[in-house]
Amino acid sequence: LLASVVVVPLSRVLNVTPVLGFLAVGCAAGPFGLGILSDSEANVQLGDLGIVFLLFIEGLQLSPDRLLKLGNFFKLGLAQFILTIAAITAANLYLGPQVLPAAERFILLDDELVRPILSTPVHAF
Repeated sequence: LLASVVVVPLSRVLNVTPVLGFLAVGCAAGPFGLGILSDSEANVQLGDLGIVFLLFIEGLQLSPDRLLKLGNFFKLGLAQFILTIAAITAANLYLGPQVLPAAERFILLDDELVRPILSTPVHAF
């Protein structure tokens, strides 16, 4: 109740939806923030509900004109997605065997799982 008294006026001043403010207060008061709310299962469910409300409100504010404006960025987003997938795939195919031993210096890998994979590599081509 205290959060609603603070969040709603602040969200009007900042011109954002109050649901975003409630999510921020939930993150700050949760077990990984100040620790005021410690029932983690209830926090996860309330956080999920808050995200659903945020997406619902944003969907209500989405007009067909705004959707057409956002459609102009579709090609750019698709290009970014394809280039990112291509870069990650190329890095895994060409640098994967060299990167894993270097990563073992920083990350403890379970030898029981990793060693059989390294000893019998899969050849893609």
